[in-house]
Amino acid sequence: MCLLTLVAACCWLCVSLSAHASNIRVASGKCELVASACELKIEASGLTEGELGSKGPPAIVDVSGLEPKLTFENQATKTIDGPGGTRTWSFLVKVTGTPPSTSQERKIDCTLGANPSNHLLFTLTSAAKDSGSTSSIKWTLSPPATPWNLAQDRWTEFTVTRADKDLASITLKHSTYMDSRAGRGWRIALDQFYLCKERTADLRTCSRSAELIGSTSTFWLTINPDFDRAGTFTGNLEIETLPISDIKSISPVINQTSDCSHAIGLFCILVGVTAAWLILAFARGRLSRNQALLPAVLLRERAAGLVLDLDRLPEVLKSTPIAQHALAQIVTKLDESYLDAQQFLPPRVPSSSGSAAIQAAAYQSFLQNQSQLVDDLDAIVTQGIVPASRKWSPTMTDSDLDLLKKLIGELDALAILIPQPLSVIQTNISNLLANWHPTVKAQTAGAAALTISSPPPKGKLSFQILLQIEAITILFWVVWAVLSTLAGFLVLILPNPGFGGGLDYVQCLLWGFGLPVAGQSLQQLSVSSINTQLGITLPKP
Repeated sequence: MCLLTLVAACCWLCVSLSAHASNIRVASGKCELVASACELKIEASGLTEGELGSKGPPAIVDVSGLEPKLTFENQATKTIDGPGGTRTWSFLVKVTGTPPSTSQERKIDCTLGANPSNHLLFTLTSAAKDSGSTSSIKWTLSPPATPWNLAQDRWTEFTVTRADKDLASITLKHSTYMDSRAGRGWRIALDQFYLCKERTADLRTCSRSAELIGSTSTFWLTINPDFDRAGTFTGNLEIETLPISDIKSISPVINQTSDCSHAIGLFCILVGVTAAWLILAFARGRLSRNQALLPAVLLRERAAGLVLDLDRLPEVLKSTPIAQHALAQIVTKLDESYLDAQQFLPPRVPSSSGSAAIQAAAYQSFLQNQSQLVDDLDAIVTQGIVPASRKWSPTMTDSDLDLLKKLIGELDALAILIPQPLSVIQTNISNLLANWHPTVKAQTAGAAALTISSPPPKGKLSFQILLQIEAITILFWVVWAVLSTLAGFLVLILPNPGFGGGLDYVQCLLWGFGLPVAGQSLQQLSVSSINTQLGITLPKP
């Protein structure tokens, strides 16, 4: 509960701090280049009076990593204020270099004042050409096979057919390949590709350009041998010609893995399976076994303590065979091996075919019977035999000693009558002690009667079992907390490149409490599913 309270407090603080954060978006999602420039509008809503009073525009940085580079120039005269704390800025986007021949999805980092930065997307396009501007040089490209699995072959081929002999060569111009899966983002840059006329071990004979020979030319494409990043990469590899004509692209899906990655994956699966068995099967079974065994262990320790009390009687009075035999039987029956033979306990190793048959009702009846026997023997030993043995002294006459032995023998004989109500046993003990009247001689000065105190019950074994139960219980909660947090991170945070708003923190808080999260209905992971998997029931208020 303390942990949940701390998490709630942190989330509340985060929501409070972000409650006044501005909502920034791209008002015009498409930016069409005309003369290497276009206009991009950025709109912010929910601005405070102080933010509206500031005339400063947001700072914009292109974080796409694509070519050509972009610059952003604020057009202050085109800034428009709207109702409800809304303001729209107009930025002139300029291309430094050759404009792209195809549309590009650009990502920008937009920061307004002290507010957290926002990752925004827009599409950069070139203005459509007039029909008269189309290149007269015609050529076709036969793309390589897809997918391209680098683990099987680091080479792939494609062909170029030219209809005009003036077409002299082709050049690899631009690469947009990226592993776009959540949490990845690795790219294959253009300098990782090699264009070769044939397979070769010497990549120094290859480059990013190649001459065309004949009407149809076959080229081989490979990737730098040092590129070993595992992933699934999608995108385009753009190819231009000399002289310049239409730009074409090839887009095979590029997959890369390795035997080492497979081995690590198999090892992780093995670790997961082993951990699942240890936590969900073995530890849970051991916890159930220890909880069932604990009452028997406590009774056995009581019986063992009574045996020690009888062993510590004076040598002349050690004649309690009936009680000792009864205690020995109880200690034997409360042993784990005996309890396992009677199917009173869950098995040491969980059964693979389901839960083993446990005689729960018989075990409960057995424990009640043994508890009654231990209670009766405890009264006989601690309230009868041990107090009677304290009446012995070295100055006792032989006749009194014989009477004392007879008394202890009669107390011992009470063990034949068990199990009986404890009050009946205690009444018989009181009567026997009250009817004993020896002729005791005065002790010499300075002499003290011999007293023997009962030893404290042996508690090591029960303490170990209690410690195991507590440790396993804590382990369950730790695993639950780690899996719940990790699942929430993978579902709510990692796939969200713009994570950080107040609504995001509220969703995290709701996730932590196991409540449905808006916008996540398609996700299968939830705290409730983890609770079900681990068999954990959260305490209800």
